[in-house]
Amino acid sequence: MVDSHALVGSCAQIGERVHLSAAAQVGGVLEPAGARPVVVEDEAFVGGLVGLFEGVIVRKGAVLAPGVLLTGSTVIYDLVHGTELRREVPPGAVVVPGTRPARGDFAKAHGLMLSAPMIVKYKDAKTSAATALEERCVEHRSSDSDVRTSEAPRRHRRVADPQGVGGRASRLDAARPRRADLGDAGRRPRGIGGVRDARRRGAMATVRSRDASSCGARSARAYGRGADDVVVTNGAQEALYVLAQAFAGEGDAVLVPDPGFVGYAGVAKLAGATPVTYAVAKNDRFRLDAKAFGEALARTPNAKLAILGHPANPTGAGASAEALREVARLCADRNVALVSDEVYRELWFEKRPPSLFDVAENGFVVSSVSKGYGSPGLRIGWICARDRDLGPIRVVHGYAVTSTSIPSQIAATAMIERSEAIFESSRAEVYARFEALRSAFAEFAGTDVAPPDGSFYHWHPLPEVAHHDPVGWCIRMRDEAKVVLIPGLAFGEGGRGHARLSFAAQPEQVREGVRRLVAFERDNAGGGATGEDAREVASR
Repeated sequence: MVDSHALVGSCAQIGERVHLSAAAQVGGVLEPAGARPVVVEDEAFVGGLVGLFEGVIVRKGAVLAPGVLLTGSTVIYDLVHGTELRREVPPGAVVVPGTRPARGDFAKAHGLMLSAPMIVKYKDAKTSAATALEERCVEHRSSDSDVRTSEAPRRHRRVADPQGVGGRASRLDAARPRRADLGDAGRRPRGIGGVRDARRRGAMATVRSRDASSCGARSARAYGRGADDVVVTNGAQEALYVLAQAFAGEGDAVLVPDPGFVGYAGVAKLAGATPVTYAVAKNDRFRLDAKAFGEALARTPNAKLAILGHPANPTGAGASAEALREVARLCADRNVALVSDEVYRELWFEKRPPSLFDVAENGFVVSSVSKGYGSPGLRIGWICARDRDLGPIRVVHGYAVTSTSIPSQIAATAMIERSEAIFESSRAEVYARFEALRSAFAEFAGTDVAPPDGSFYHWHPLPEVAHHDPVGWCIRMRDEAKVVLIPGLAFGEGGRGHARLSFAAQPEQVREGVRRLVAFERDNAGGGATGEDAREVASR
């Protein structure tokens, strides 16, 4: 069991039913090169703020009280047997922090003291009761499939294409072992598992939580994948961030749609890469155009990552199975990591859009509970892919956030278990709002609008007079008609002639908004502010 802010170094070896209390630190990356691994055997209790370094061994059932600090050279005073020990805490020993006078005249003159951990007793029934794990805390007894281990290299090294998809994780060392991450789903989502002894130097295990593991396992199941094929993230935005950090870097390119969600180019730039746009099919409601994608890929020899929005923000447009299959093939041929952002997929209208995993084995699918489940505040998302492709993702995710919030994962799990009913309710709400939008445009403008492939966005065509300055047009509409649209230019040059209209408000508000919008467009010729503020407007 691992409490909050407990840290386990990359070469620590942890046994079963070990309790690591808050802020305990077992080993760490700052230990001397070649240091022996710290070993904590089965059923040990490590109190808060305990530090274990330099090859310390804590034998089975030992109890370390809060504040104990042990290194390979620390003297441990056994008050029970009247002996001095180093490096090894005996089985069942109860160790508390203490002090002893430092040697030397200077130390005596200044009253300096040294840490002197002391064994005050050996474990008895009272101690066992006080340090017992909660009833829910049970060990996984099935097989080594419950715990994944990986060898830790003696030094950082660059890995050439660790995922077989052109991955570039060298800056964060994809060869390092996976962090203990409660958001990293396990095979058996039952109980809070202790960490099994890794049994070899330089290996570590993964802590399991019933509810956290369920969150990942259940989200992966929707794509026909197993519990090892998912990493639970702090929303889809973190998922996009870690993907860019793992596979792209300085000198690389990331293919992003134009128009497309502004975050795609943003995460590419944060990774030091250059976002390169590919066109979508304007003559097919801005859906994915495999031919245009292929042309952009051919022009970009340094592409390492490509992102699809499916269905897309801002257009609501999706992709056909044929287009997805062709794009997946093109990326596989070029060893380009392909990401399909499918957060809006469950808010479909006429038919459910296909997933990338319906047509291909390679790639990464990103989703979350923010849209279809209507719970953006939980900040729970996931990246689903083949287990062997997720190594760099786990490294970046671990260094960036350590772990995804367990209470949020528990809440998300409860919703995922009831996803069919929740999605049906969510779609009903979105349908009602779209019908308000459609009837309002029919009444006030005499036009019919088609539903998006998925999402709660209408990709509204602007009057021709607004195309030269769509930002100014939208600002005037905001100030004069009190209707807020996001200019399509904010999402790329390809969106210049459109604006994103969200119909997520109450139906009566949607209807009134359309009435004001139509009146404004009839009465005004456009013009106003400059177009340079578009992305700032989109981010508000």
